[in-house]
Amino acid sequence: MPATPTTICRYIAHLARTKAFSTIQQYISVIRLIHLEVGLPHPFKDSFQVTSLMKGVRRVKPGQKYKDTLSLSQIKAMRSHLDLSDLEDLQIWVMIVTCFFALLRISAVTVPNVTDFDHNKTLTRGDITFLPNGLVLKIKHSKTNQYGDRVFEATLPRIPDITLCPASAAMLYLAVSSPLPDTTPALSYKQKGQLYHLTPNKARKRLQSLIQAIGLDEKEYGTHSLRRSGATYLLSQGVPLETIKVVGDWSPNSNCVYKYLRPSGQTKLDSLCNNSYYQS
Repeated sequence: MPATPTTICRYIAHLARTKAFSTIQQYISVIRLIHLEVGLPHPFKDSFQVTSLMKGVRRVKPGQKYKDTLSLSQIKAMRSHLDLSDLEDLQIWVMIVTCFFALLRISAVTVPNVTDFDHNKTLTRGDITFLPNGLVLKIKHSKTNQYGDRVFEATLPRIPDITLCPASAAMLYLAVSSPLPDTTPALSYKQKGQLYHLTPNKARKRLQSLIQAIGLDEKEYGTHSLRRSGATYLLSQGVPLETIKVVGDWSPNSNCVYKYLRPSGQTKLDSLCNNSYYQS
């Protein structure tokens, strides 16, 4: 130190062999921070060499590919491949509709592994409140709330279609999965004296098998598709973007929500044709 622009460029070229452009940005940002922490100037602030190389890397490196979204009818089709009298199948179904309708990541409703998890970070049965029009889930830890500075209240509404209603599915699961302490992870169940927890790995595998079962390419979809799909569905129903941000726990000033929305051509046409500027 101080690192020269040439050294930084060599490092960028090395990273570009295996890393995404956004990851490279983060790595070289750390180089800048280290220099500033020890009182050295920004090592590539005015470097044409570094700037032009980063532009080149951005051009040739494929951008981040987001998982496709699932329609409500596709979510419903998955249900036909599950036996909801089986606790394991019911567990997966509740995970699917919860993440879809509450716009949650699967980390909010799963435990990292079956033997080691923190009750203060995990959604437990005691974190569920029953209301006349749905359920409220107290999410104490998330990707954007890693230090537990606040509690986010996710919601599971009652909807007319009982086959898709997330509140009804969750209540059924809690009723048939045997009485368990409030500190038990919400989507765990007890059978023959043994507790069965839902882990991210298990959730991914089951979701992939269901995606295959309804005739879709499992490579194009993932567990994060549920959060994206739920946000896109709300948009298609005319829910204002500000409300979608609140439901999905996005910051009011964040534009990240746009990465999650994938409206269909019909939704776009409906939005344009309903606009007063097009009425004449």
